[in-house]
Parts: sequence; structure tokens; C-alpha cells
Amino acid sequence: MEIVPTVFPDGFGNVVPFGNNVQFGFSGFIYRDVPAFSLEVGDVIAFDLRGANSVEVRRTIFFATANKNPAPCEFDPFTANAGFQGIGVSSSGWTQVVSETQSPQNPFGDAVLGNFELRYSAEAPFSFPGGGLLVGFQGSPPATFADLTPDGYVAGARCTDPSGQLHARFLGFPDQTTANLDDLAVGISSNGVQIGGIVIFPEGGGGSGTCADGVSEARARIAQLLPNRPFLRFLLNLLLTRLVGGAPNAEGNFGNLLDFLVQIQFIPAQDAAELKDLVSPC
Repeated sequence: MEIVPTVFPDGFGNVVPFGNNVQFGFSGFIYRDVPAFSLEVGDVIAFDLRGANSVEVRRTIFFATANKNPAPCEFDPFTANAGFQGIGVSSSGWTQVVSETQSPQNPFGDAVLGNFELRYSAEAPFSFPGGGLLVGFQGSPPATFADLTPDGYVAGARCTDPSGQLHARFLGFPDQTTANLDDLAVGISSNGVQIGGIVIFPEGGGGSGTCADGVSEARARIAQLLPNRPFLRFLLNLLLTRLVGGAPNAEGNFGNLLDFLVQIQFIPAQDAAELKDLVSPC
């Protein structure tokens, strides 16, 4: 399962929920039109940062099925409010899937867009029927691990993102609230900016083995080959993320983009061939 933003207009600076869990209470993201999935213990829950944190990003994470599948937002660029249609998205009951004692893979995150490097191992199952999905992050208190650092920026997009699945972020709520999460009357409780994506890999996906080793090396090579092409690096890293997660046609699309970069003389043909070889075990 993957919900991946495609446009990042708001720059750096947002520390909710991966850079500060002290000042913003119970926070998280509301997604729409999410297909049904089953999370199993050991599956990988991945998020993407665009600026590393200075301490480990240890969080207690909850999933919930929303009471409704939200309608598309009508974003107001002057207030950052989403102008939600059909306000009233709430939780049907929260399930804790990650505890704050867990140190994620790549525990500080990084600045590479699209690699979904911040990876947690699911500690409990969760069955999602499809529709509106809520992902919540516990604030401190009651969380005992406190992070008040001014860094750890989410790779967030607006609710109008072309991906079509971002509805809102919420913050400033009591722990595991069942109140309406997109009710703008509560003040800072919800808005339509800096909504992070999420990717769920099957157990072992994105973590270890020949495929993961090849993908890790491919990411490093891409950074070397395209240092001044951030958008192309983002696209290639996104395809690598999808490839590890088993998305259909991901390897073919990765190869096609490499062929195009060779045609326009952005990378040598030999490097493109070597990148394809690195991911061939996937």
C-alpha cells in the first residue's frame, strides 16, 4: 500500500510529527480513497523526510479506519485551510501498530525525497476495509520519549496534490481522540498543508537481502550521477521505493526513465546499465 505525494510546494520547516512531539499533542494525517489492505506483524511502515532529525524518530503510531471517506478538499492558499467538504472525519477506534521503544531503520531520516527511509516494523496487525485512513502519532506526554528539536522535516504536500489521496493533517488533539479531526473551528487542529505520505511493505520488504542492497547502492549512484537534478532524483528514488514494495511495472518504469536520461545525455549508457543490474534481483 502506498500513498505518495507528488508536489512539494511548501519548503522546509515543518516538524509535525517527526521533528517535535512535545508542542503539538496527538497529530497525524488523514487520507482518502485508500484501497483495502491488511497489515501484518513484521510488515514495514515507511515515511519520508526531507530533512533529517537530530535525535532518533521514536514514535508511538496508531492506525484507524475513518468514519467516512473524505471528499476532495477546496484549498484556500491564503489561510492554508482546506475548506473541507463534509467536515466530520473521526476515528472508528485506534490501533497501536508501533511503540516508541522501537528505533526505526534509518532512525534519524535523511533529506532524500521519495526514498521513504524512515521505516518501522509493525508490532500489531490492522485490517483496513478501504476508504478513509487515519495515521496518528502520540505526543509527549503521554509519550515518555520527548523530542523538542527544531528539525526532522516531513516531506509534505497539500491536500490538492495530484496523487488525490491527501485530505488533511491534524494536530493539537488529546491522545487517541474520537473527535472530528478535520473540524477547522478548533483552530490549529487541522489544515491542508504538509501532509506526509506513507508506504507499507510486506515483511522483509525494503529492509534486507540482495534486492535491498542493490537498491541502496542504486540510490547512492543516482545521487552521484544527478547532483543538480533534484526532481529526477526524486522520480528515480520513488520508482525504487515502488520496486522494493512490489508495485506492478516499477522495474520497467525505472529502466524506461534511465533510457530516457541516456537519450538526453544526462547519464552515460554504462551507468544506466549498471543501475538496472543493481535492481535486477528485485
